[in-house]
Amino acid sequence: MPLPNTRVIHGRWSEHHESVAAGILTSSCVITRAATEGTSNADGSWAPPATVTIYTGPCRVVRLTAEEEHPVQGEKRITTRRYGVTILISSPEILTGDSVLITVSNDPMMTGGSLRVESSIVGSEVWSRELVAVEFEGGS
Repeated sequence: MPLPNTRVIHGRWSEHHESVAAGILTSSCVITRAATEGTSNADGSWAPPATVTIYTGPCRVVRLTAEEEHPVQGEKRITTRRYGVTILISSPEILTGDSVLITVSNDPMMTGGSLRVESSIVGSEVWSRELVAVEFEGGS
C-alpha cells in the first residue's frame, strides 16, 4: 500500500526505462505507411501508392511461434510467419498495415526482409513498443 499522495510506480517510469529496452534492440528498421492510394496508369500498369516514413531506428525482430499457417489464395498455397517487432516506446504511433523493412540485422538472411504490421501489443507500463508483424512467402 503506497503512502498517501504517492505512487508505487512513478508517472515517468516507462520513459525512464526506455534506455534499458534500447539495449536489446540490435537491429535497425524503417517503418512506412501508404500516403496515397495506388492508381492505374493510362497504359493499364499499376502505380503503387506513395509512402511516408513513420519510424527509422533500432528494433528487435523475433519469430513468435514455430507454427506456420498455410492458407490457399487462388491456386497457390501461402506460408505465413508471425514476428514480434520491438521498437522504442517514444516512436510515433504505428498502425495496422504499416510496412517494416529490416535494414540491419545480425542475421544476414533477415536484412532486407519486409513485414506488415498486423497489430500492437499494449500494456499499462511498457519499456518498448511491441508489434506483431507478418511475412508472406508464396509456396506450392
